[in-house]
Formats: sequence, structure tokens, C-alpha cells
Amino acid sequence: MKKIIKTIILLLTVVLYCFSPSSFAEAPQSQGSNYGIEHYVINEGTSWMFGTTYDVQRSNIGTGVINLVLSTNPDPPFYGLFQGFLYVTLFEPPLPDYQYDIGEVWAEEYPGGKVILESIWQNDPDPLFAWTIKVPGLEVLGYSVAFNEYPDEFVDVTDAEYQTPDFYLSDGIHTFYVIAKNTSGNFGNSGSFEVWVDATRPEITNTLPENGATINEARPTIQATLFDETSGINSATIVFTITTELDEFTANGEYDPETGVVVFQPEDDFQDGLVTVRLEVSDIAGNEAVPAFWSFVIDTVEPEGWIIINNDAPITDSPDVVLNLFASEIVTEVTQMILSNDGIFDTEVWEPYVTIKEDWALQFVAGTRTVYVKFKDSAENESDVFSDSIILLMSVPNTFITDAPQSLTPDTAASFSFTSTISNSKFQYKLDTGEWMDFTEESAAFFENLPEGNHYFQVRAGIDLDNSGVIDISEIDPSPAVVSWTVGSLSAIPFETKQPIRYYKRE
Repeated sequence: MKKIIKTIILLLTVVLYCFSPSSFAEAPQSQGSNYGIEHYVINEGTSWMFGTTYDVQRSNIGTGVINLVLSTNPDPPFYGLFQGFLYVTLFEPPLPDYQYDIGEVWAEEYPGGKVILESIWQNDPDPLFAWTIKVPGLEVLGYSVAFNEYPDEFVDVTDAEYQTPDFYLSDGIHTFYVIAKNTSGNFGNSGSFEVWVDATRPEITNTLPENGATINEARPTIQATLFDETSGINSATIVFTITTELDEFTANGEYDPETGVVVFQPEDDFQDGLVTVRLEVSDIAGNEAVPAFWSFVIDTVEPEGWIIINNDAPITDSPDVVLNLFASEIVTEVTQMILSNDGIFDTEVWEPYVTIKEDWALQFVAGTRTVYVKFKDSAENESDVFSDSIILLMSVPNTFITDAPQSLTPDTAASFSFTSTISNSKFQYKLDTGEWMDFTEESAAFFENLPEGNHYFQVRAGIDLDNSGVIDISEIDPSPAVVSWTVGSLSAIPFETKQPIRYYKRE
């Protein structure tokens, strides 16, 4: 009997070899699929191996049944029927009544704690993740999890939850992935959850007015710069708490998300005095900034004061005087002053406030001289102009002519000598209607080739009293010495009943 069976198999092999579109040295062809076959078995005892050999079990479903192991998806293998030993039609088997695909994934701050919504900014860097399987089936071996990448094949947890390590997640957007692995070593489809983390407090900087400042505005602009790198500032949480010496109130201010600046502009005047500001804000994830505190002083009142020259003396013979100054301020303090001899305050500069100013130089002109002053406090309030006056008596030289021509002379040359009451004086003179000569140290003058007729000579002394390098008009004898004479003979020039004065000083 065994010999008969072997003979039938041998004849069948010959027939298949002669009539099959592909020889047994090649894999059987498949219809409706491109899967390659690594191993197949025809009935009992006959098999062809291609590639890796697998332990294929014989099927019991009728004649001509074949088990196929597909090279493209060995886990799990696909099975198909080989009919007539010539062609194979492949098909995917129906799904079993269980799956290992992940169903719903959710997150909480801690077991039973606040639920974390997906794709919404929150401030928990170590959330608890939990999940379900779509259709429970055979026992699950465990789960593999990962952040921002597909999980590996190693089991991380056995329960359907995962506690992120403390402060594991950095600020930003992260995707949590989880896959289930069964006891056969197979994985289902993954589940995911996108968690947005912002665990960093926002910052408050650039507060204005500056802490400790003194200002003179009754309605100051109060502002600060807010910054949050990740979720951004929640403008609804901005609260200014403003405390004055008479009141306390809260305000929200106007926030510009492009610049990060929040501004509060008072509608009513603040009272002069100390103002304290507290600013609170949170970001969209709920992180609260460290509150900012700062204070400033409001002072809108101008200083009051006065000035006294030389202890209120009525006159002085020196242009250098002593100034006594006083200024007072109710809220803050007087810090600066500015002095002027003309009250215009154009080229003068502010200087530190003092109560005594030594050697102040008056305008060097005899007569009533006035000094003007303004004061400024630490809030930049400027006072009105205060002033005081004194009479300056100037000691200028007095000029005298000591030698001059006779009142009538035929000589066409003339020489003059002159002096003054102050030593080291200089002199300038002129002849007839000419211009004043420059100052010279010489105390004599000479002229020649004078025409016949009447002539007169003037001379005045001057001295650089203020050591400026220039003799000003106020340093010159205001009444020059004058002498007149006539060049000619007695017969040619008629005499007046009264001859001219030879030496005199014009007053």
C-alpha cells in the first residue's frame, strides 16, 4: 500500500512539473496579493522551502490545504489556500474578538486630581497619564511609553497609567505616546496625548516711575513691562494696587501684547506725598509672577526763598559781594539754585543749593546792581525769581593834564603831559574831532604840523579793575581832562574878549 501511495505522489510531481506555470524550484504564484512566500506545504509530507524555514503546522481542512508564511508580515503570519497545487489566493484573516489598540488617553495633575486638557497651556511638568484599550482581550503583558517619539518594544509599565517623573517635561509642547504589548509579544496601535507645559513664572521689569523717584506730576503714568516666553501673559489677571497717604485702590491698566507694556493712567490727581504700587499678574498657564513693589514721591509745590546781598548793606565799593540764600520745601527738599545778574537765566547753569555764596561778582557798572536767583527741588519744581539790590560805588581814576601849549602860539607842534589819581592807570586821548587812540601806558603825547586855528586835546585814564584783560567803559574816567589853544600870530588871529581856559576838567 505504501508503495502505491509513493507512486501516485511521484506521478503527481511529474504532472505538476510539466504543466504548472512555475516550477517547484520557485515559489507558487499568488492572485490578488504581492506577498512573497517563504515556506509552504502541500498536503502531508511534501513541502518546498524558500528563504527562512519556519515550523509550519499541517492544516486539517480538506484536500490540497496549504499553510503559508508571508515574508512581509511575519508577526502574526497570514494563512491562505493553495488550490490545485498551481496558484495561491491570499487573504487577510478576519480580526479576532480582541484588540490591543489604545483607546482614550487622558492626563491629570495627580491620581484623582485636576484634569489636564489636551493642547491647552497648563503648568504641571510631571502629569499622570492614563488610558484604555479599545476592546479588552487576552491578558496584556504591559505598555511601552515615550515622549515626542514612537515607543520602543520594551515594556515600561504594566498598569494602564504612567506617572511622569518630577519636573521631567520642559516648557513647550510635548506628545505622549503609548502602545500595548500582549503575552504573545505583539503590539497594537498607539494612542497619544499632546500636553502643553509652561511651569515658569512670568516676569515684571522696567517699573515706572522709578522706585524711590520724586516727580512733580499729579497724575503720573504708572507702567511696567511684562514677559512670559511660553504661554504668554493673561491680561485678565493684571492688577495694580495703589496706595497713597489718603487712599488705596486697585486698577487693571491697559496691556499691549506686542510690547509687553502695561500702563495705568490716573483720571484724578494724586495728593502730594508717598505713593506705593503693587503689581500682580499670571500667565495663560496659571503661573503667578512674583509681585512687584515700588514707590515714589509726588511733589507739585514750588520752593519758596529769598536772597540778601552783603547782609543787606545799602552800598558797596567792591564788585565782589557775599550772597545769603534761603529756600524751603514742604514735601521734599531744595537741591539746586541758579544765579544771574540780569534775571534772564540764558547762559547761567544750575548749581547745588547753598545758603552762602562767597565772592559773587556784580555787574561792574557803578550804580544800583541787582542779583536774581531761582531754586529747584528734588521733584524738579522751579521757584519764582527772587532778587536783592545794592549800590556799587566804583573807584575809577581821575585824569589831569600837567603840561600843554600856550593858549596862543605860532608853533605848529604841541606836546602834552598827563597823570591820574590811580597808579598803573593807562591813558587814551584824541585831538580835535579825531577818534580816541588805544590805551597806552605812556603819560605824554606829541603832535606836529598843526594848521593855524583853534585846537583842543582830550585825555582820560582807565584801569582794568576786574582783571578781565580789557578796560571796560565802567573802568574809565567818565570826565576826560581837556585843554584848548590857538596856533597863529597875534596880528593874524583876532582875540575874543575872553581867552580859552588852558587847563580844565569837564564835569
